[in-house]
Amino acid sequence: VVASAHVNEYNLEFTMGWHSPDGGPKRGVIMTNGMLPGPEIRAKAGERIVVHVQNSLPQQGLTLHWHGIIHVGDDGVYQDGASQITQCDIPPGSSFRYEFISRDAGSYWWHAHSGAYLDGLFGALIIEGEDDRKVDGEFVVLLSEWALKSSSELDNEIVNGAYEVTLVLPGLSVPIWDMERPRSILINGKAKGTEFEVEHGKTYRFRIINAGFQSSFSFGIADHRLMITSADATHVKPVTVSHIHWGAFNVGQRYNALVKADKNRGVYEVRSVSSVTSYGFHVVPDAVATLRYKAASPTAKLSTINLMEPPYPLMPPVAVPPTADDVLWNEWTLRADTTAKQYVAVPPRADVVEEIALNFDFGWANNTPRFTLNDKAWHFPKGGPWFQGYHDVPTISLPHGKVVDVVIHNFILPHPWHIHGYAPYQIASGQGKYPGYAAALKQANLDDPVRRDTFQTPVQITPSFDGLGWSVMRFTTHTPGPWMLHCHIQAHFITGMGVLLNVEGAPPPPPTWPRCAFDAVRDLSTNEKSEEYKSSSSSSSTSSSSYSSSSSSSSSSSSSSSSSK
Repeated sequence: VVASAHVNEYNLEFTMGWHSPDGGPKRGVIMTNGMLPGPEIRAKAGERIVVHVQNSLPQQGLTLHWHGIIHVGDDGVYQDGASQITQCDIPPGSSFRYEFISRDAGSYWWHAHSGAYLDGLFGALIIEGEDDRKVDGEFVVLLSEWALKSSSELDNEIVNGAYEVTLVLPGLSVPIWDMERPRSILINGKAKGTEFEVEHGKTYRFRIINAGFQSSFSFGIADHRLMITSADATHVKPVTVSHIHWGAFNVGQRYNALVKADKNRGVYEVRSVSSVTSYGFHVVPDAVATLRYKAASPTAKLSTINLMEPPYPLMPPVAVPPTADDVLWNEWTLRADTTAKQYVAVPPRADVVEEIALNFDFGWANNTPRFTLNDKAWHFPKGGPWFQGYHDVPTISLPHGKVVDVVIHNFILPHPWHIHGYAPYQIASGQGKYPGYAAALKQANLDDPVRRDTFQTPVQITPSFDGLGWSVMRFTTHTPGPWMLHCHIQAHFITGMGVLLNVEGAPPPPPTWPRCAFDAVRDLSTNEKSEEYKSSSSSSSTSSSSYSSSSSSSSSSSSSSSSSK
C-alpha cells in the first residue's frame, strides 16, 4: 500500500459513567466521548491515522491497542499499545498521541489493552480499500457482552479461581474452570432496539466484529442469506450461508458479509447468540435487533430466526467448500481471494519453526487455575515495562526478516489466538494429536490460505477428553520488536495464556517516550503518576510522544491534507 498524504485525526476522551444497556441494574462504565461503545475510526488504506487520547478517568491508567493493524516503520512497535510491553499506562489526567499508517483495508477494532474494554472502552476501526465490493450501503455491527461486575472485580475473582462450570457434550461431562457468565449480549451497545434500515433491491455490507470478552457469537438475519467476503483483513472467495455459526466467530475476529435486501418489505429479526448458551454453561439472553425495509408497514409482522444449535456438530471440519445451504462451515474452510490487489502470496517454505504447546493446571496459590505455553505461564514484567529493560516474561525470540512457522498444539476448546503486528497465513490445521511438522506440511494449503490476526485451532472432543488439535501459522518477521501472542478471552490471558514473540533488532523507544515504574505486585489496571512521568506537550511526531497533564491538542500535521473528528 502506498502511503497517502491524507491524515485522519480523532480525539478520544475517557470518562466514567453509569449505564445499563439491557434495562437491568446500572453500573460504572468507561465512556469514550460520552459514548458506549466508543466512536468509529475510519480511513482509507494508506492514509495516516492520528488519535489524541485524553484519560479523564479518576484513577485508572490504560493504553489503546489497534486490533489487527500491522504496524511498520522504525517505531511501529511503539504504536501497538501493549500495556507494560511497549508503553506505560496513560495516567489519569494525562494525554497521549498515537499515529500510524492504515496499511491494509479491512474491518478492525480498537480497545483498551486491559480488562477495561469489558467496561466499554472499545470501538470499530474501519479501513476502506479498492478491493472492497461495491455496495449501496454499509453497517458496522459490534457484538459485545455485558456483565454486572467491573473488569477489575472479574479479574480478581478469575485469578482466585472463583468459577468452575461443567462442560456437557454427548458422552462427556467434565468440570472445567472458566469465568462469570455475561448477563447480556449486545448489538452496537444495546441488548434490544438497534435497527438497520434498508431499501428493497439494494445490497449492503455488514462489518461484523466480535468485541466480546468471552463468547463466540452466532449471527444471522431472518430470511436473508449472508455472503461472506472477508475474514479479518483478508478478502476471501465468497461463501453464502444462512448465518455465521459461533464455532467460526471467536473473540476478536471479524467478518464482512453482503446482504441483498430482496425480501418482502417488512421487518426482520437480527439475532446474535452466545456460545455460553450453546454449550449449556448458562443461559445468556440473545441480542436482538431489527432489519427494517423502508416503506414497511408500521404493523408488519416481525420475521424471526432461531440460531440455537448444539456445539458438537461443528467440531469436525466440514467439506470444502461449503454448499450454499450448509450452515456448518468454519474458518478453516475459507480460502483467500487471490485476485484481490491486497493479496500477497504465501512464502513457499519456512526458515524457522517454533512449536507452542498449550497446557492447563491448577498450579498457582490456593489451587487457582493456570494456563501454560511450553510450560510457562504469562505474566507481565516485574519492576518496570519491557521497553525499559524488564524482560522477565515468557518469550520466544525470532530472527528478523525470516519466514517463520508457528505451530500451536491446542486442548479443550478452540481459543481465539491474537498476534500483534502480524497476520499469519493459516496454512494447515487438524484435529487430534499433532502429527509432527513434516506430516503437517503434507496437509498445507500454499495456494490460497487466509491471513488472520486472530485465529482458532480446531479441537476434537472425545469421552477420553483428549481435546487435541493443532494449527500451523506462517508469517515473515518484517518488523522488529516485542509482539504479543495471546488468547483473547480475558480470563485465559490473565491466567497465563500468552507469550511474547520478540523479533530481533527491536529499536529503542523514541527519545521522549514516557517512562514509568511500578511494583511487582501492583494492580496492572492502575498506574499512579510518578516523577518519571514527564509533563510535556504532545509532539506532532510519532517519535516524540509523551504524556501531558493537559488535554490533547490538535497537533499540526506536515501532511498536505487532514481531517479531524
